[in-house]
Amino acid sequence: MNVSKLFKMMMAILFISSLAFPFTATADAASTSSATVTASNLNVREKASDKAKKVGSLKKGTKVTVYSKTKSGWSEIRYNKKKAYVSTEFLKFKKKVASYKMDTSKVYVYKSNGKKYTYSSTGAKYNKVWTIWNVKGAGESWTDIEKETSEGYYIGWPESEYFIALGYPLKVGAKWESWDGSNTYIAKVTSMSKTVKTPAGTFNKVVEVKESDGSTRYYAKNVGLIKAFVNGEKTSELVELKKKK
Repeated sequence: MNVSKLFKMMMAILFISSLAFPFTATADAASTSSATVTASNLNVREKASDKAKKVGSLKKGTKVTVYSKTKSGWSEIRYNKKKAYVSTEFLKFKKKVASYKMDTSKVYVYKSNGKKYTYSSTGAKYNKVWTIWNVKGAGESWTDIEKETSEGYYIGWPESEYFIALGYPLKVGAKWESWDGSNTYIAKVTSMSKTVKTPAGTFNKVVEVKESDGSTRYYAKNVGLIKAFVNGEKTSELVELKKKK
């Protein structure tokens, strides 16, 4: 396998959580969640208590955004643009599907063979679908593109080839066929519960993917590729995450 090509492939599949470096990342953390009211008439209260002042009500089927949940069984929402609370018992939460796309509001720094490479994006699209990432480092520069569908997470290069970095749905034992530009190989999910440390943080519930070409890659939910090996030798590692200036 061409080493330069492999490195560009590895570096292309990066994405992170909304936390800035330095940090300890919890990959499945989220700031809000969506829910639907299941009660015929759900009381909305000023505080997280059934004795608190009632400020309104919500009909069955109403969709709400939940900002946090208390241990005592209340969910914080917004009612008439003000903070309010409803009983969590009468909410049905929408199951979240993890995204493995990169965060265009952040800048990524990876290290490979002693050299650092920086990824940044303006959010611009290629062919209205692919997100464009500009890569610079070690006297080189190139452009990567990425997209995500219900079938998988894809990496590619403008006016060139692309490949499947992750095949969906993800589960231990899942397999898919991919391509590195010259060879076809089989990728397989071997774990979804790894804890992996990098200079950018500690990531939980990491997905381990092993490939028939001897590569092993590690992905964190809502974070992306954090570390990669080829035949046991580390080829790339996430070393820094930072907000755009």
